[in-house]
Amino acid sequence: MFRHIIFLYSALHVGDTGHVNQVFKTLGSLQPVERIDLDTADPDLTNHFTAATKYAEIPCLVYAAGEAGLKALTQLHQMNFLNSNIYLAFGIHQMMGGMNELPITHLIIPEAALSVAPVKPNAPHVTPIFGVPTANPTLQELELAYKNWNISDKPALDHKWIIVMLPGDAPDTDGKMAYFTPESATDLFLRMQELWARLGKVHGVLIHNGPRTGKYDLRTGSVKCTYRGDIDDVSKHFLELMKQSKIKHHFYPFEFLPSGTSIVGKSVYNPLLYLATQGKNNYFLIPGESVSFLTQVPLYVRPERGIVFFPSSINPVHHAVFEKAFEKGYLSYFSQNGAVIQPSKPQQRHDTDTIMVVKALMDGYAEGIKVSEPQEEPSTCEIRPL
Repeated sequence: MFRHIIFLYSALHVGDTGHVNQVFKTLGSLQPVERIDLDTADPDLTNHFTAATKYAEIPCLVYAAGEAGLKALTQLHQMNFLNSNIYLAFGIHQMMGGMNELPITHLIIPEAALSVAPVKPNAPHVTPIFGVPTANPTLQELELAYKNWNISDKPALDHKWIIVMLPGDAPDTDGKMAYFTPESATDLFLRMQELWARLGKVHGVLIHNGPRTGKYDLRTGSVKCTYRGDIDDVSKHFLELMKQSKIKHHFYPFEFLPSGTSIVGKSVYNPLLYLATQGKNNYFLIPGESVSFLTQVPLYVRPERGIVFFPSSINPVHHAVFEKAFEKGYLSYFSQNGAVIQPSKPQQRHDTDTIMVVKALMDGYAEGIKVSEPQEEPSTCEIRPL
């Protein structure tokens, strides 16, 4: 149906990468004819966009994702590059300042985020979904990731584990950064320690940070950790608490590594997620400021064992998404006194978000742009702005 497709996102934003990849995958098995990586290429987005839209006579679907996508769209709009021959779709987990000034045709956003948004979207097409599209591997793919995890002390499947995903810094709807502080990391440690004790003090603890954990300097707001061989200070603080507690644990640092001319994230999330699916005694602690985690982990982990922690970086949109997930019975959470509160009617989630998004895109595109000539195989290119 689509004759030309352009994706706008940053490869350095892991959640947005999963978002775009899943939409791309669901649209069909299409091979990119042009691939432009703005993480390493000329930062002038307009040059790349001109090249990508050289077939301007055919209707074009532009799909942008996340804060980086919003920044790119703003730049393109200021340069008058978003013309009427573009069906502009934008997927994000919350309303952000400046969105309504852009000629967005189709907005994809969590239903819960709309319920707490300070302003309503202007886009003529809005598709409210539960979370955001994300790359959801099959259980077989998770198992393969675990089998291919080539480390000497790989966590055993027959052991009992508490898996801790450390939260990260996150912007609010005005773009102001909220930080995952050392104090909040201490709070997470204490709740994890209480859970470990209640479970009989037999679980090992597996810890993984992410590309937003301790990223920014708390005083200046500047980037402090780049995850290129360095470990952020908040993770170090959490690990020092673990060391003092003498609880058996392993830490797996997130890293950005070069891959040709691109940069890719090295994460052990999939092997850890596979461990969480094995047996009834493994627990997965979910960072409440991540819409991706809040919506993806319930696809694999039973609600009784997927427990949400509310970090200092959580905002009202994140909390609204959590509340919707808890209402549906998908997750448990740590209360203020450290108790684990389970949903009254726990149930495992089944993903329909991406299918809904792709169907809505097709319907909206067909309504908004009439293509009279015979359809050909779509072409795709990826534009990944910093």
